[in-house]
Amino acid sequence: EAAKTQKIERITVSGFTDRIGSKEHNQRLSDARAAAVRDFLVGAGVNGSLIVASGKGALVSPDCKQRSCLEQDRRADVELVGLSQIERN
Repeated sequence: EAAKTQKIERITVSGFTDRIGSKEHNQRLSDARAAAVRDFLVGAGVNGSLIVASGKGALVSPDCKQRSCLEQDRRADVELVGLSQIERN
């Protein structure tokens, strides 16, 4: 029976912040957040040449009127691009 393995062409990591702070500060923070996730993945054995990490700055949640709901904007999203299964004999 052939073994199946997965092939990933690229991993995109996007870092985000909440709206508090200057545009420049939030860009640096989102860059650092994306880099931290990239470094974690590389440390876990993921090939670093597959990873594209970038900060996207602040997200604005339109329904958020209090600071307590800003937490959801402080995040990094990871997208696997070109995920496919390959059969190997």
